[in-house]
Amino acid sequence: SHLVDALLSSGAPVRAITRAGARSGAVRDPRVECHAMDLLAEDSVRRSPVWEGATHVFHVGGVTKAPTAARFRSGNVRPTANIFSALADRSAPPRCVLVSSQAAAGPAAAADAPVREDDAPRPVEAYGESKLEAEREAMRQAGRVPIVIVRPGAVSGPRDRDFLRAFKQAASRIALYASPREQAISIVHVSDLVDGLIRSAELPGAVGRTYFLANETPVTWSTIYRTVAEAT
Repeated sequence: SHLVDALLSSGAPVRAITRAGARSGAVRDPRVECHAMDLLAEDSVRRSPVWEGATHVFHVGGVTKAPTAARFRSGNVRPTANIFSALADRSAPPRCVLVSSQAAAGPAAAADAPVREDDAPRPVEAYGESKLEAEREAMRQAGRVPIVIVRPGAVSGPRDRDFLRAFKQAASRIALYASPREQAISIVHVSDLVDGLIRSAELPGAVGRTYFLANETPVTWSTIYRTVAEAT
């Protein structure tokens, strides 16, 4: 939704792909032209008029929570494969920014040995594996579609629901850590993420590359909770 806001503010006409029956919180602005489709049906994706005249595509859809690996694949891999296959068939494919996740790269072995974008990815759970597989499906079309892959850290900021839970806990007497309190994670504010996505779509040298988007220094869960408690 923040990306939609930024694009509208720049004067760009925006179209949004929506899933049938899904909440449309990201496309509440009446200026957004919505196109519903079945992302699991290749023909539905290929025939959609949403692609006509499009110059840039931001693929930000997907699932972050699912009970099985198969559900992660259904939410992250198959739609990505269908979208990029449809774009590859167009005579003038638009430039595409695929929003993946640092989970696709996997965690660093130690604080003094950070993972780099060109390191071999080693995801450690089903979500990260599905995002990495989605990246590979997209890159199968790299010879025909100009692609940039962005791997954000954990996103914070207005409208976020995950870090909001920490704020709600901080307002009570007891807060439970989501993982070991001294475990460090990379985070990124949503405004910085949107800025990075738009730069990825515009800069010529970004095509064919993969970028991490995160704060300069990872933060521990104890620091996050302490900051949240102070703010609350």
